[in-house]
Amino acid sequence: MEQHEFNFSGQQMVANQSGSLWWPSEKLLCVSNIHLAKSDTQNKAYKNMLPPFHTQESLARLGDEIKQINPVIVICLGNSFDELKSLDSLHSVDHKRLAALTAGRRWVWIDGDSNAGPVDLGGSHHNEFRHKHLSFRNQATHAGVCEISGHHNPSKILNENGISTIHRCFAVDDNRIILPAFSQGDERDGTKNTTLDMLMGDNAIAITLGREIKPVLMK
Repeated sequence: MEQHEFNFSGQQMVANQSGSLWWPSEKLLCVSNIHLAKSDTQNKAYKNMLPPFHTQESLARLGDEIKQINPVIVICLGNSFDELKSLDSLHSVDHKRLAALTAGRRWVWIDGDSNAGPVDLGGSHHNEFRHKHLSFRNQATHAGVCEISGHHNPSKILNENGISTIHRCFAVDDNRIILPAFSQGDERDGTKNTTLDMLMGDNAIAITLGREIKPVLMK
């Protein structure tokens, strides 16, 4: 697994190629916007906008990471499901796989902007979760300090050899980390995201997730 180590608020963090964040000293794995059952919801509304195996693929990748690093704590930073009724369309096999992943470890669901959390699954539910001196929430705040969030699906354009490509990225400054969506096929916020520009400090970096993980200046 491609990784990039960096320091945040005095702690060593690891950005993974998948879009997950690993806090080694706390054995804590964090993901954002896994959007389980999203394909079922969108396919009904828009007719086949996402591959039918979207949920299985997301759970398989998450399961592989959990098996590889064996976290004690897993935090899902909101938008784990598009809406509460999405859980009803989750296949029984996927439901059992997700239940198995939550077993034997502390699992934290952060409530997203589109749902109140899958309350009949294992784990605890929070609007905001604090661990040590860091705060985990769905969406970053302007006044946030030591804050880890998702929601915005940050991206960065890289220009190499006259070719411009857009990549998912982690947005990192002195006060916050914003994770990309873990879900494959999730939309990336555009090249000129005014909200992100206003949130992130002038020294912010983008840890881009292309063929290799590359930290570059965000602005």
